[in-house]
Amino acid sequence: MAQSLTAIRSAAVEDPEVEAVLAEFDGDPRRAIRALLDDIAALAEDEPAETVLTLTAAILPEAQRPG
Repeated sequence: MAQSLTAIRSAAVEDPEVEAVLAEFDGDPRRAIRALLDDIAALAEDEPAETVLTLTAAILPEAQRPG
C-alpha cells in the first residue's frame, strides 16, 4: 500500500539534507525540486557524451548495452 503524505513528510523531516535543501527555498518543495533538476541538467550538459556513454557501458551488464 502506498505511503500516506503524512508518512512521507515525516520521513523527510528526519533527513537533515532534505531539510537543508527545503530551507534554502523557504520550504517550497516545488522550487527545491526545480532547482535540483536544473542542477542535474547543467551537470549533464557539462559532461561530454562520450564520458556518459563510457560510464553507462561500464555499469550496464553486457546484455543490456545499446548497439
